[in-house]
Amino acid sequence: MSLQWTVISWFVYAEAALVLIMCLPVVSVQRWRRILRSRLLRKFDSSAYVYFNVFFGLLILLLIDAYRKMRQHALEELSIDERVNPHGFALSRMRKFRSQINFTLSAGALLLWLVLKWMVSSLIGRAFLEQDLSIERAKVNDLQRKLDEAQRKLSSTSAAGVVNGSVSDDGSDKKAD
Repeated sequence: MSLQWTVISWFVYAEAALVLIMCLPVVSVQRWRRILRSRLLRKFDSSAYVYFNVFFGLLILLLIDAYRKMRQHALEELSIDERVNPHGFALSRMRKFRSQINFTLSAGALLLWLVLKWMVSSLIGRAFLEQDLSIERAKVNDLQRKLDEAQRKLSSTSAAGVVNGSVSDDGSDKKAD
């Protein structure tokens, strides 16, 4: 396995580990938001779209290269006669198998890259929604408190009006003689 495919395989392992960690319910959405909006990651935030697309293009190129090699070794295997050159045939099959592994690795890396992008964007979106929800809850609680105070004032003024005099149906006060 060449260096590029070794790097890609480690990248797939790191992506899989990161996806599993992000799926753990132990870490709250707010904590993920703080992690993803940390100072270190904020430096890359302005150009994250460019980094994502460049790496996405690189993974596409690796997938195309792996497919090309896979096709090349499949045709090579057909051109070698197993009875005449058994060692060459086995070598051809080994190369074909490695190219199939490389194709699978690059396809897996590409898939996990898209999954990670979706998970990060949905976690950030959910964190913002929860923040907006908490702001709205605070506003509703404040309005409820103000409404309760207004009802208390209204009931206390109504009670004071009944004590000082009787209130008629039309709302005018009539003093008792």
